[in-house]
Amino acid sequence: MVSQNADVQRDTLQSKFDRIIPREWIKKSYQHSGVYKSMDLVVPNDIYGEIRIKITWKTYDSSVNSFESASVDQLVLDEEPPADIYAALMARLLDASSWGNGWFKCAMTPTKGEGWTTHDIWDKWVEGKLDKNEYFVVQMSTYENAHNLGGIAGVKRFESTIPEHERSARIYGLPFAREGYVVDKYVDELYPKGNLLEPFKPDWADFTPWESIDHGYSNYTSVGFYAVHRKGYKVKYDEIYVKEHTIPVIKGMIYHKRKFYGYKYPLMTLIDPSTKKRESTGTSPKDQYVDDSKDNVWIGEGVEPTENHLMHLSDQLAAGTIDQATFEIEKRRFLNRDGYIRYSVPVVDAMNAREEGWEILNHALCYDKIYKRPDLLITKNCIDTRRELKRLKNKRMKDGSLAKGNRKSGDDHAADETRYFVCANPYFEEDFSGIGGDGDIMHVKQ
Repeated sequence: MVSQNADVQRDTLQSKFDRIIPREWIKKSYQHSGVYKSMDLVVPNDIYGEIRIKITWKTYDSSVNSFESASVDQLVLDEEPPADIYAALMARLLDASSWGNGWFKCAMTPTKGEGWTTHDIWDKWVEGKLDKNEYFVVQMSTYENAHNLGGIAGVKRFESTIPEHERSARIYGLPFAREGYVVDKYVDELYPKGNLLEPFKPDWADFTPWESIDHGYSNYTSVGFYAVHRKGYKVKYDEIYVKEHTIPVIKGMIYHKRKFYGYKYPLMTLIDPSTKKRESTGTSPKDQYVDDSKDNVWIGEGVEPTENHLMHLSDQLAAGTIDQATFEIEKRRFLNRDGYIRYSVPVVDAMNAREEGWEILNHALCYDKIYKRPDLLITKNCIDTRRELKRLKNKRMKDGSLAKGNRKSGDDHAADETRYFVCANPYFEEDFSGIGGDGDIMHVKQ
């Protein structure tokens, strides 16, 4: 059993343990200054007669070396452990053979913001990236314990005493605090029937499509796909979030998204105005999105037939893993540029007033009690958008105050293009001409 420090162990965990465990079960215990260090239990059992259990008590303020000890069958932790101690504990647990590598259990109030448990466990659990046969996460609200806290009214009184930025963590068990966050109004789990939507294909009779791009190469490129309803509310229903992809490749991905959702082009595609700066090639990223002077956008099936692809196939041919006929087919695809089209993505400079833009975005994400939804809703499949909006923080100045403007910590690419969108005052347009067809294909090679 592991707790934060000796005081917490003695006054909280150990006190509860002493009230629950019958004294006759304790055959031997070692204490120092009133704090348990180890304990041997003999527990009566109807099948085996008795079960012998050894408990070792430790605290997080100990050196990580103190956790490099013998194998254990079960770990019970109070509050989030430091990452290095968790790694040391898991190494000991994996050595345990009698219980099939044992159990790790941790109860915590997630007030540390972006702790390692948020990134490595909570986020991946929510996104379905963890094997749910091996991991089990329970999120509990304080309201579920209302019968022990004076009823619902008692919990509401308790909630009113907690600073607003801590309520999501302390009351609802959400693993982040809002203090210092750039977007401090977005907590999608609080509105499962309003803010966090299941993925869907918009009905373009009632929606108008919009897009927004924050371009990068070494950094991520984020493309947001939006739909504005005739009643005025907006939905971000899909995203592209990629790194080290050339603009022709990104344009191909945009083409496929448009084709999948059934529109030729949006009412407007916004882009970071800094993309109009020319690069060493003499063109700007903005020019490259618009350009349709050559067949350089890949929309074909399978792997794009580039020079690197052809070299890889040559190696496979030499190794005997493919035959000459297959190689010749792939070579012809490359030489004939089969599967490539000329494709333009016209873009418009976005408003990039950062401080004002974050205020507009925060307002769009506020939950409206009359409409029972925020103005901007986000679907569940926009994983990187949701992650960034919940994690993007203002840096702190030397005096402890929060920095503003563009001084932020964490990924901001999806958050930025979301900001471009809401700042454009997006609207619904009746009988928009960009709807219909299976994508805006220009000069397709036959």
